[in-house]
Parts: sequence; structure tokens; C-alpha cells
Amino acid sequence: MSESFPKAGATCFYALLLLTVTGCMAGGPPIMLAGEPEVLIAAAGADSTDADAHYQAALAHWKKKRWDEVDRELNRALTIDPHHAESYLARSYAVLFRYAQEEWFETFQQPEFQPVLVQSREDFRMAFLSNPLVDLQLPGALFGEEKTVVQFGPMMVEYLGFTPGKAYHFFGKRDYQGALDFMIETGGSDMSERPTIFLWLKGLAAAHVGNVELATESFDAILGQSFEAELSDSLVSFSPQTNVARFVLAWVHQQSGNYNQASYLYGEALSADLGLYQAHSRIAEINEVRNRLDEALENRESAIFLNPEDSYLHVDLAQTLLLADRSSEAVEAIREAVDVNPLNPVIRYRLANILSRADNNREAAVAYRTFLEMAPESMAQMRSSATERLAALEGGN
Repeated sequence: MSESFPKAGATCFYALLLLTVTGCMAGGPPIMLAGEPEVLIAAAGADSTDADAHYQAALAHWKKKRWDEVDRELNRALTIDPHHAESYLARSYAVLFRYAQEEWFETFQQPEFQPVLVQSREDFRMAFLSNPLVDLQLPGALFGEEKTVVQFGPMMVEYLGFTPGKAYHFFGKRDYQGALDFMIETGGSDMSERPTIFLWLKGLAAAHVGNVELATESFDAILGQSFEAELSDSLVSFSPQTNVARFVLAWVHQQSGNYNQASYLYGEALSADLGLYQAHSRIAEINEVRNRLDEALENRESAIFLNPEDSYLHVDLAQTLLLADRSSEAVEAIREAVDVNPLNPVIRYRLANILSRADNNREAAVAYRTFLEMAPESMAQMRSSATERLAALEGGN
């Protein structure tokens, strides 16, 4: 096995970006767009409230290497939807591709570039915390290679026939099962010897196809490698990216109904990072399923305390309050969400629904009208529902 592949104790997953940004940029599948580039750019528009439209516009600009426009569209998407995982992931890559050059490694080592790397690393982390099943088509397109061996700068990396580029190639086609089959075929039998990048990509592929056993096995192995490194070397500090693996593993257990293990792992993730508000939100979901609504409400409040500017956390609190039959408090929580993020039409829709549940029909009708004025045509199903509900309210009056 090549020594080029590091394990969790020596590095973090974010290092994949630095290793691959100039290594395999030519042989992957194309970036998949939802339409013609100029049509997508026009559809986003300056006043669009569709986060997906802004994300698509960013990809359209990416093809032309219009980096200022890419940044603008991704920032707009995240302003509208603070949980838009694909935009976080794209933004983490965009800055590296923007500055990629032959001297890329030396450039990234310069002190003035460190704040850029810090933000890029945080965006990478936020993508998987926002949605562990974030679409991996973009990194697949950027890093995919059909070659058996890929050259990354001065390093030739291969592990029993496995290369990151070939796994990414499957991601670029959204063929997660193909990626998983490839890694099963080339993975060998000794889990402790598998490099972190192999375990990370295999775990993601397994999670995307719902293979709980292989996803659990892969992310467990990452945590095991990190633990062993910390025991063997007192200078090795805990990696925040390892905590992302712990979070994703907890999410896998949660989706499979293994709530005890999921809660335990989310708790461990919080112990490692007290500011990990996403873990509070996930624990709240588990407590809701178990009908432990008082505990769920505490979790929701804890998440908001850590990040009061995340509008969706206020929406989640409102929904939990409704489950607890506390509709008047739910109204106040959803109003707070609107105040935090007035650009998001989905929050306006939720506001209207909750006002209606609270028998505040006059304000509910106003909220539905506001939603219909804001909502893009892409939200056709939600628009249809709002129209029907508005008609029912007006007919009742």
C-alpha cells in the first residue's frame, strides 16, 4: 500500500481538497446542469427566492470560470436557505479552484491565504452537517478520473487498485452503487489498513444507497483510526473533520431506527464540539419520535441558543411546539424565523400553516398571499397547496 494515503490521525478529510484540487481536474464527467447555462443564470435573477436556482446559476458560471459570479450566487443561495448543503460544498471547492495554479501548494501555505482556507474547510464541514446525503455530483465532476492511478502533485497514490479519482468518477455520474461496488472490489480485507479517504468515500457511497452495514463499518473505522492515533501520539489533537464522520455515523444509525446508538454518538459529537448545534437538532428529532416532547423542546432551544441566526432552527422549534399542542408559542417561534430570514418563501408558507392551525385565519390568509407573491414557479406543489388553503380560508369568511 502506498504511504501517500494518510489515516485519520494524521490529517482530516478536508485535506482531500488540497490533494485533489490540481490532480484530477480533466477526466471526470461534466458538471450536470438543470438546463442551458444562460437560461439558468437568467432564471436565478436578482430577486429570485429559489436557493436551488441560485445554486444552478453558480454552476453555470463555474463552467466559464466566472468566480465572482459563482461566489455571489452561492452566497445568495445560502442566505435564502442556510441548510443548502450543495452550496456549502460548492463554495468550499470554488475558492480552491479559483486560486489553483502550478504553485498551488506554496500558495495555500502563505499566511495571507489561511483565512480563505479556514472558511473553505468550514464550508466543507457544514455541507455534511447540513445534509449527510449532500449531492456528490460536483466533486465527482471536478475530481473524477477513469485512470487506474492518479498523480496528485508529487505523490502517486494507489491502494490495492483504488484511487480517489475513480471513485469520484462514479459520483460524477451519481452512480453511488457503482462507486460502492468499485471500493468493495478494491478494498482488501484489513479495515485497519485502509486509508481515511477510502473509508470516507466508501461510507458516503454506502449511505447514499442505504447500505447501513457498510456505512457503519466505514465510519466506525475512521473513528477507530483517530482514537488509535491520539493514544499513540500525545501531539495528535482531535480533528473536527473526524467529528463530522461521527455525526454522519450517528445520522446513519438514526435513519435505520437505532436511536440509542444515534443519541450516544450525537452526544459524543457534542462533547467534542460544544457548538455543534446540528447535533441538538438531530437529538430533538429522535426525542420527537419517542414522544419525549419536553426533551425535544430543550434540544430545540439549545440549538437556537448556539446559532440564533439560523432561521430553520426557529421553524423546527415551532413544529415541535405544535406537536406539544402549544400553538400560540409555535406562532411566536415561526414569526421569529420570518424575522431572521424574510427572504425564504418556505418559512412564509410554514407561518401561514401554523397561523391557520392556531385559528388565526385572517393573518394566515395574508401569509399565504405573501408566500404566493414570493414563491418561485419551481415550488409548484407548495404553491398549489397554498392556493387551495387560501381559497378555503376566504370561502370560510
